[in-house]
Amino acid sequence: MKKLLTILLILLTTFSVLFAQGQMEKADEIKYVSFIDDLGREVTLPSVVTRVAPSGSMASAFLVSFDQNLFVGVTTKPSEIEKEFFGEKFASLPILGTFYGKKANLNKEALIVANPQVVIDIGEIKGNVEDMIKDLDKLQADIGIPVIFIESYLQDIGSTYVRLGEALGYQERGNKLAEFAEAAVSYANSVAKNAEQSGKKNFYYGIGYDGLNAIPIGNFHGEVLETIGGNNVVDTTISSGNNQINLEELYKLPVDNIFVLEESAYNAVVNNKEWSYLPAVKSGNVYKVPYVLFPLIDGPPAVNRIIGIYYTVSKLYPEFASENYIEKAKEFYSLFYKHELTESEIKELSR
Repeated sequence: MKKLLTILLILLTTFSVLFAQGQMEKADEIKYVSFIDDLGREVTLPSVVTRVAPSGSMASAFLVSFDQNLFVGVTTKPSEIEKEFFGEKFASLPILGTFYGKKANLNKEALIVANPQVVIDIGEIKGNVEDMIKDLDKLQADIGIPVIFIESYLQDIGSTYVRLGEALGYQERGNKLAEFAEAAVSYANSVAKNAEQSGKKNFYYGIGYDGLNAIPIGNFHGEVLETIGGNNVVDTTISSGNNQINLEELYKLPVDNIFVLEESAYNAVVNNKEWSYLPAVKSGNVYKVPYVLFPLIDGPPAVNRIIGIYYTVSKLYPEFASENYIEKAKEFYSLFYKHELTESEIKELSR
């Protein structure tokens, strides 16, 4: 009996030592790498990141298309459609708030508790480079967590995914998404070239419940329509504060096509007599931007704009539409969100 106990004790001791060594080796496997963000700031990140937090809606939209399982928190309460796409686990994540914007409400305490390995901001530079460096350096110091910025505009949206792949340690996924995005931008540029030769088509893009919050030339939010070769009729000098415009001002413009985000705005445009004098309404060229997870061209102006390219070409330049928009949409949602479109979603996209 003593011999048996001795043997068992030796085996248990050996197992304990081997287990402890295994745990130490596992810990040693976590490697760290240097990453230089698009502000030139150098941070140290795990070679493979498993926990991230977005700084705002733009970052959230990009990251959720990359891998929603990496999230440790969300910027705002997920919508019902986000719950359908990503499940209850995602919907029940803590709300962390946003760092930039008019409604900035980042909860630093909640962010620290959520314990991401990195906080990511994506989009355009806010203010200037120097100020943004100070902003992110201070946030990083306050929370004790690396914070990075990846610059993103429509023309280089493919590189956004390449950079995400580099930062998170999933280069293969980043490159695959970048390939689809770059093909979309190339398609947009090709259509724009044809539009330049044949004559650009005019458009008005209005947001807000009444459609009278105008997006002027060169605005980040109207980038898709301009990238495919559309001519924005609203000059930056026309609209007043908050880009508000009135119908009297629109009557003076060649409004041949109208795009709006809100259903209420669409109903106002097609049903109210005051709008009926515009050429776009007379010819039936009024479009409510489809909304499947996100609106296709804005809100936020992020990854959704990739499929927004195919959508806007099908409406503004159908004569140059060499790609089937709905088939591309099916491919897009499957690749970026691992989601197969339902009949009702295809109906929404087809409106």
